[in-house]
Amino acid sequence: MTSSSSMAMSLMAILRESLKIPLRNGKLMLSIALFLLIPSSLLFLSNHFTLKPSLIDAFTKAYIVRNTDLEPPEYVELLEAIKKDVGIIISEETIFILASCTISFFSTIALIYAAAAAYCWEEIAPKELFVLIRRMWKRPALTWSYVALFNLGYLFLGASLIGVLVLFAGDPVLLIGLGGFGALFFVFMYLYLSVFWRIGLVVSVVEKDCYGMGAIWKAGELMKGRKLQGFCLSLVLTLVETVICVFLGFQMEGVGRTEATRLGMGLALISATGLVDLFACVVYTVFYCDCKNGIGQKVEIEREEWAGYSLISTNCHVDTSIL
Repeated sequence: MTSSSSMAMSLMAILRESLKIPLRNGKLMLSIALFLLIPSSLLFLSNHFTLKPSLIDAFTKAYIVRNTDLEPPEYVELLEAIKKDVGIIISEETIFILASCTISFFSTIALIYAAAAAYCWEEIAPKELFVLIRRMWKRPALTWSYVALFNLGYLFLGASLIGVLVLFAGDPVLLIGLGGFGALFFVFMYLYLSVFWRIGLVVSVVEKDCYGMGAIWKAGELMKGRKLQGFCLSLVLTLVETVICVFLGFQMEGVGRTEATRLGMGLALISATGLVDLFACVVYTVFYCDCKNGIGQKVEIEREEWAGYSLISTNCHVDTSIL
């Protein structure tokens, strides 16, 4: 059997194992999914209904300013009103983004821990999981902050390179060719790097004394010899989410759709992408555990006890086809 085929089989085994994980503690996994989907849906609806009046008001006033001859006092008054509307929009969107990130963060670390426990056949009660998250959330929060900075830095770098191409590529054909190649390279490199960041987040949740940049470096060490496999997992998950987003996005923009239908499609889009993101957390957690097992290290599950906290080391019993 060739190495490439072995990798393909191992990739499918990880995905199969990830599909089994939610069944081992269905109630807990369902609770985590609802914790993400219900608040996210409510945030989407509240953001829509609070943002819409401000947007309509701002665009209406901007249209009047552009297409009407106004006296200086009226002109200044409308500009001030537009600035006020823009300030309200920015404030509302900032609150929406912060609330969404908070919900996503806590649901992510809860699911990572629950998936690691289920992978090792450890039963975790919702109350115990809540206590553990309250105790250790600062570790993954620091890693999450580094990942956010890396994402922003990478996006800034990509935007800068695109700007350079636009400025110096005079030939349209050359611009399209270089732009297409650059975009593909940028996307594939992002998918490759994101595996380190996602596994680093898993490390900071599961491992008690490893977080921040240390967790990201630890992820690289665990994936030695399996980085291509991690990239393939990232690519598959991204393709699935992209197909869902494109399909539901086109449905939401369909001609003749009522506002209620468009809102329903928006909620479907949020729910579908949220579930894919949660499944991705399970996949990366399984991949992390398999990498640990592959180099002969034990997966340690931190547990809460009435007398304090304990750390249980366990050799996970899993489907041998994944090894």
